Amino acid sequence: MGMKTPFVTHGIDIWYDPSEPYLVYLHAVNHIPHLIDGVAQPHSDSRIEVFKIDLQVEKKVAHHLKSMNHHLVYTPNDIYSLGPFDLLVTNDHVNTRGHMRTAEDLLTTSWTSRTNIVRLHDDGAEVVAEGLHNANGLGHGPNGSIILGDAAGGDLTIFKLDPIGRKLVKQDYLALGIQLDNPTFYVDPYPGSGSDASGYVLGGLLSGIHLDKTCRDPYAKVPSSVWIIRRNEETGKLQKKRILEDDGGWVSGASVGTIIPIKPDGKGKKEAWLVATGPFSLQMGVVKISLDKLW
Repeated sequence: MGMKTPFVTHGIDIWYDPSEPYLVYLHAVNHIPHLIDGVAQPHSDSRIEVFKIDLQVEKKVAHHLKSMNHHLVYTPNDIYSLGPFDLLVTNDHVNTRGHMRTAEDLLTTSWTSRTNIVRLHDDGAEVVAEGLHNANGLGHGPNGSIILGDAAGGDLTIFKLDPIGRKLVKQDYLALGIQLDNPTFYVDPYPGSGSDASGYVLGGLLSGIHLDKTCRDPYAKVPSSVWIIRRNEETGKLQKKRILEDDGGWVSGASVGTIIPIKPDGKGKKEAWLVATGPFSLQMGVVKISLDKLW
């Protein structure tokens, strides 16, 4: 990778130019330790690492191009790539440590809704969305939309980027009542086979209040569930449906779920693979699900 500094990754995303589809830029949050006299401190000197990968060569290597940092990016969690050196970054906390940081997770008041999303680029950085509670995982939605998970609050928010005002414009919002993290969007490649199953897919914790204890136990069973969300064609409002609920034996603390389609067999069945995992789970869970009767 060509890096000589510590690499403690968190959120990642990729960007590629359709005219050069074999050239991929990888963006990754790097929580390198903040050192004083060689001793790591409770908070890190987080930054964004930019890599380039050439998929045409036989030996594929992630070449490190540069590190990006800015004083507006202080608790980066996830990334939404807009270009090789242009990206959105969530700051998931205001405080880097201590009881005040814990209070940000437990309280969903206006006082704690102070996290934001920053656009970081070669010319600097600016805040493009603010007043958020626990701005966490970012995902790519349909038609260039940006989807955001409020991990502690359990909310999904959908934004569009205003290229003129250089701000994120809130388009929709839905409360799920679980502690979620990284949203994904499933595009149904076989909409003609029954109903269109496209939708937002989210994994979340059912007892996240105990995460501070269970995250230190690799064998803990953290219950979780995976949901799919779509827009109702008649009302235009977002609606949710639970795909799966687990006691932690399948995946301990699912924070992300994604759907991989299975080509219809011509017998009228519409199925897919549901993949889920979490930051503290020892395994990744895979299960075959039916898409015929989602709604």
